[in-house]
Amino acid sequence: MNFDKAFFDVQADMLYIAIRLIPQSTVTKIDGVVQDANGMYTLKVRITAIPEDGKANTMLMKYLAQTLHLPLKAITIISGGKIRKKILCINNVMPSLLEQLMVIQTTSQKVRHA
Repeated sequence: MNFDKAFFDVQADMLYIAIRLIPQSTVTKIDGVVQDANGMYTLKVRITAIPEDGKANTMLMKYLAQTLHLPLKAITIISGGKIRKKILCINNVMPSLLEQLMVIQTTSQKVRHA
């Protein structure tokens, strides 16, 4: 997976999304694209749920499924289950989903270092 140009990467029919999760926020929303000190881009997502017993991860997956118009079962957390940086995998990638992600990537207010 390569996240040095965008927060997502497509390999075969799988889509990988790098996430920077901010739990216990006052609002649930996508808060732009950030780049860390190593040059990795991530999608910053704020979630109101607390990071306890998987509640924040569950809310993240439900929020992204709703926002990206995907079935919840299409999204899997493949790394970062207990930390803020996560890699999600989405199967059955549709061109419309890639278009949505490109819009998020290009219209993010500004790229900030995480």
